[in-house]
Amino acid sequence: MFNEIKVNYLSSSMFSLGDERSGTVETFVPSLYPDITQELNEFMKSVSANDRLSNNYKNLNYFDYPFVSVTKRNNEIIATSTGYTTSLYPNNCIRILNRYYRSPSSRLLITKEYARPTELACVEQQLEMVRRLNFDVAMITRDRAKRQFVKFTDALSSKGSQAWEVTNNKCLVTTNHNNPRAWQYIGYTKLRNLNYDFQKHWQTRQE
Repeated sequence: MFNEIKVNYLSSSMFSLGDERSGTVETFVPSLYPDITQELNEFMKSVSANDRLSNNYKNLNYFDYPFVSVTKRNNEIIATSTGYTTSLYPNNCIRILNRYYRSPSSRLLITKEYARPTELACVEQQLEMVRRLNFDVAMITRDRAKRQFVKFTDALSSKGSQAWEVTNNKCLVTTNHNNPRAWQYIGYTKLRNLNYDFQKHWQTRQE
């Protein structure tokens, strides 16, 4: 599904003329490719001011993340996300599709396809980076629409290399208990056998 065109630089050509969300998906280690990373920093500064989720992007420094993914169409960035880990997560657990951004021109309001080719390629590339960094668990989080999120992870399971599960309840993924968006559903996949119950690690609440 991807090629390693440079050291720790993965690429998948997923361009389709009739699909505005398609393009070339690339995942790389920022410290190895500083010029590309700085270009991404500048790009996100320029676009975040007018985005409804601007607070998620305006102060990002992509050098802070272990890996970064971008999707480009006609040499323009239409999507980006990162890997991310923190001491709040279980040992050797990393979040993928973190700080996910998609340009307004390539957003679809209605779709029945829950894991489009570029999204699947991005997940598979990021999972490869997760393996190379020796993490045990990868996770994706969503703060709403559990039913749609489950369909997304089911599509990842059926089309991709890993089986995914979703937590029964929302989990506290930051230290801010009072922020509603700090409570999110977690989709996770185990890359190795764990000696603990992943779902019991989290502080949870029912919706």
